Amino acid sequence: MLYRGRIAPSPTGLLHLGHARTFLIAAERAAGGTLLLRNDDLDTDRARPEFVTAMVEDLQWLGIEWQGDMQLQSRRQHLYSEAFQRLQELGVVYPCICSRRDLQAAARAPHAEDDDEPSYPGTCRPGARMPTQSSAATVNAAWRFRVPDGEAIRFTDALQGPQEFVAGRD
Repeated sequence: MLYRGRIAPSPTGLLHLGHARTFLIAAERAAGGTLLLRNDDLDTDRARPEFVTAMVEDLQWLGIEWQGDMQLQSRRQHLYSEAFQRLQELGVVYPCICSRRDLQAAARAPHAEDDDEPSYPGTCRPGARMPTQSSAATVNAAWRFRVPDGEAIRFTDALQGPQEFVAGRD
């Protein structure tokens, strides 16, 4: 199987060392495969044309080559809308209107297990005692994947091999 990867900077500032490292790793892994350049230009308040120019120049300076034209995320919104609608139709996502403060408070609550990473408490999960939702709040909701309780999630990672976990457990 040939690698197909992408580098996806946001044109909201200049390239930083972390991005450069990530892009160099992606380019290395794509050797013999395909590497795409995707411009994540969705943050319209902060995206600037001069950052796009600088991004391309920096990537070229690093010796990173990609195949094809730069993909603009802003021109692909219809694809994301269609995919999201399909997820909703399949019933595999649900809206969550919890604020960051709500989630942080839940994470600080005492737990039976001392997890390194806080788990989502399931406040808005279907069947849970849902907070009162206005239509405006639901429109601005974050959407979470519905993961079956106790069911193992399995997949094969191209680099790490077979993976298996149960959501909410280590």
